[in-house]
Amino acid sequence: MNLNLILLGLMSTAILPLRAQNTTNLPTSMYGIGELSASDGGRLSGMGNVGIALNRTGFPNTLNPAAITKMDTTCFTFDVGTAAAYARYSYLSDHSSSLTANPNRISLGFRAMPRWYIMLGAAPYSSVGYFIRTEEVIEGMPTSSLTSTFQGEGGLYRCYWTNAVRLTRQLSVGINMGIVMGTTTQSETQENATVEYRSKKRAFYTDFGLHYEVQSDPEGMLWSAGSVFAPSLPLAHDNTLTYETLPSTKNWRRPTTSNSNTCPCTSDWA
Repeated sequence: MNLNLILLGLMSTAILPLRAQNTTNLPTSMYGIGELSASDGGRLSGMGNVGIALNRTGFPNTLNPAAITKMDTTCFTFDVGTAAAYARYSYLSDHSSSLTANPNRISLGFRAMPRWYIMLGAAPYSSVGYFIRTEEVIEGMPTSSLTSTFQGEGGLYRCYWTNAVRLTRQLSVGINMGIVMGTTTQSETQENATVEYRSKKRAFYTDFGLHYEVQSDPEGMLWSAGSVFAPSLPLAHDNTLTYETLPSTKNWRRPTTSNSNTCPCTSDWA
């Protein structure tokens, strides 16, 4: 099968299920670009980034772009996963709960040349998902109250192209290149008035990886170490502010500007 068709199909399949999906239900996701999504899916999940130093046959490593040089050399390595989260909130006698479950990664890896390995994929980068409703007594009118609703949804996803080169039997280097993009929507409703803020964000990004391993003797323990670095990159914005009232007598929409957001600078080693 034509390799270009395989790659095009992968990227199209990856983008569709991740668009407008959110993987969080935390109120703190209303700030910045939302709750950052962990990229350590599968068997590396919850290991505190120890996977940065792991380069093993049979599964792709999304934590370190240099740690994919032991993928099977005779076939494609395909990885897909989902994530679920449950939260329960309590305040005095009030309780609420939330459950989210969405696809969270898809990737395809293979060896292009004897020392050159490639992986293509898509995954959530950040997620916005909250719903808060408050009821306050109107000052001077103890029998009347005002209901306010705050809601946010959406998020950013990343499509990436990983290249790794095995320089020696012990040393590998790698680089991720791709794009971060998506839409977030945040709204505030008080009685019959709603203010909605919609922001489309995008940015090209890159990050780098290094992996080194050494074996003390042919039958001894294998020692490995890895490090990653991602520079901070600004996000471009297309923002729209909408105001609506019911009945719809005063509605308006206009482009607006906001404080700039950035993809955070990160570095780690293991």
